[in-house]
Amino acid sequence: VSSAFLWTYAMLQMPIGSIIDRIGVPWVNRVGTFLWAVASFLSAAAGGLGLLIVARLLLGVGEAPTVPAGWKAIGQWFPKHERGTATAIFDGCAKISNVVGIPVMAFLVSTFSWHAAFLFTGALSLLFFVAWWLLYRSPTVAVAGACNAVRRTADGALEGDLFDGEGFVRGVRRKGLRLQGAQALVVGT
Repeated sequence: VSSAFLWTYAMLQMPIGSIIDRIGVPWVNRVGTFLWAVASFLSAAAGGLGLLIVARLLLGVGEAPTVPAGWKAIGQWFPKHERGTATAIFDGCAKISNVVGIPVMAFLVSTFSWHAAFLFTGALSLLFFVAWWLLYRSPTVAVAGACNAVRRTADGALEGDLFDGEGFVRGVRRKGLRLQGAQALVVGT
């Protein structure tokens, strides 16, 4: 059952990158997060092996864009000299979620049932879906109002009023601007 997730997750890793390049990070992650939530709720509702395997396959589809889209967003939001730190934070948070999540899931399973653990992850996935839908914007959309001119450098990073040699975060602080919501989470301000 646990390997069913990996079947779709692994098969979609390469094609999902092309899809992200064509459609963009916001929409691919919206769809992926929604599928992730549906898969969690289907797992909770499973009364037999068949539906549980289908739910795990769907979870692999929903989770497949997470890492490629995260790396793409980092490449879009950060200049080259800040991408290592941003990638480390992104990857570190993924590891910390396991450190925190495993005991929480163990508590839910031992106190309630294995269904409760899937209901909990489904609810968290829906919350993330709503937050992502409402707050995340591509850099050109999010910063267009704050910058007089935004352009791409040779390495693909954005540059302009907020993107001078200082890097984006320092440029935002220098301008006295405050980012809200997902923009603040993405750039760590």
